[in-house]
Amino acid sequence: MSRVLARIFPLIELLRPRQWIKNAFVLVGPVFGHAWRDPVMLNAALCTTLAFCLASGAVYALNDARDAERDREHPDKRARPVARGALSQGEATALSAAVAAAALALAAWAGWRAAALVAAYLCLSAAYSVWLKHLPVLDVAAIAAGFMLRLLAGTLGVGIEPSNWLLACGFLLTLFLGFAKRRAEIARLAQDAGRHRAVLADYSIGFLDKAITLCAAGMIAAYAWYTLAAETALIHGTGSFALTLPWVLLGTARYLYCLRLRGGGGSGRGNPARPAAGGLGRRLGRDRTLADRLESKAAMAQPAAQLSHLEHLGDATKFSPQIHALIPKCNLLENFSPAEVRLLAHFMDVYQAALGAEIIREGDGGDFMLMLIEGKVEVHKRDRWKTSQLIAVVEAGKTLGEMSMIDGEPRFATCIAAEPTVFAVLDRENLARIIVEQPMLGAKILMELVLMLSQRLRSTSARLLQLIDEQSHRATNLL
Repeated sequence: MSRVLARIFPLIELLRPRQWIKNAFVLVGPVFGHAWRDPVMLNAALCTTLAFCLASGAVYALNDARDAERDREHPDKRARPVARGALSQGEATALSAAVAAAALALAAWAGWRAAALVAAYLCLSAAYSVWLKHLPVLDVAAIAAGFMLRLLAGTLGVGIEPSNWLLACGFLLTLFLGFAKRRAEIARLAQDAGRHRAVLADYSIGFLDKAITLCAAGMIAAYAWYTLAAETALIHGTGSFALTLPWVLLGTARYLYCLRLRGGGGSGRGNPARPAAGGLGRRLGRDRTLADRLESKAAMAQPAAQLSHLEHLGDATKFSPQIHALIPKCNLLENFSPAEVRLLAHFMDVYQAALGAEIIREGDGGDFMLMLIEGKVEVHKRDRWKTSQLIAVVEAGKTLGEMSMIDGEPRFATCIAAEPTVFAVLDRENLARIIVEQPMLGAKILMELVLMLSQRLRSTSARLLQLIDEQSHRATNLL
């Protein structure tokens, strides 16, 4: 029995029933068209919804079979049944075909229009998997079209006249969510984004922000017109439907807040529990020019993706005493009070690296700096013959990566743990949060960073002048 269950569970998981909630779009038509009073229409709508659940499951299975190799390198997708080896690609393909056939048969029971729309959805999904997903903008438009087919199946497919305004709202909503998903993927996967989903290499954060804003504005405008239309008042028997508009505005604003400030389209990573002392809390209405500039760059290289091969120990709060003890050795913290160190720790994460683990790689993009709490790190630099040379050994209390955190340029050198090492990470996104939520602390951090980099520049200049003098002296002796 256990062996049977061990085979059944991956098959069910492959169809991703948790994603079937998206097929509730089919029921939007019957709800807004008040068709729940008609048992025939309601049964047809429920049957069509189940058919789309099966059809979407077939598409998921086919995609997992096709993308198994790429999924194995993805931080989340590698746990899928085919990627982890619980099912073979052949089994996934066979299941996809069987479930697709069942979806068409079930939709045919609801009516020929519903069956035609399910068939169109399967064809569109196949085109997306093979071709459209590689074309920027068209990939998102194809996803939105899939949701439009669901809306049409729940209206035209069961005999309900679709509202043009409602179709427009649905299309703009799905475009909005599609572009938001692409932005969240780029923010999460950073420079590896194009390797996990090829089309992401053709998108930029700036373009996606504009597309999201455009779709959100269009969606709200279309919904506003829908609520004010005379036909809407006739269908719902009330002229007060416009009272729902503020909730749509608030919901959209909340989603955009989560997308920009929480690193995704939900409450996800962003640690809402991290406090902001001094009563300054969430005063996001103040001027954010510098913070926005830092934050927009932060989305390009998230430390969670670059450090995913290391052990994440949580935020740095519990390491505050150790960090404070490093003040005599740490130029960044030499003027910080214990309270300021504890507050800073709320915005930092701690990782542990084993002996020989690569922490930073030369040439990679980066948006974070690190502070060594325990252990040692070797700094290696490639010479002009591409040979790695050891240029420094950094001990606890020292910081690395400050310049890349500020300017987002490629890393200057490679950092490797010379012994088991624990370090705290401050990324650009959290630095932006500190500037907004704790301006005094943010100003102090920026000032210390400027002083540190200035001292390093002076030291480097002095060393360069010394080398020039040595070369000049040698040339003079040769003459």
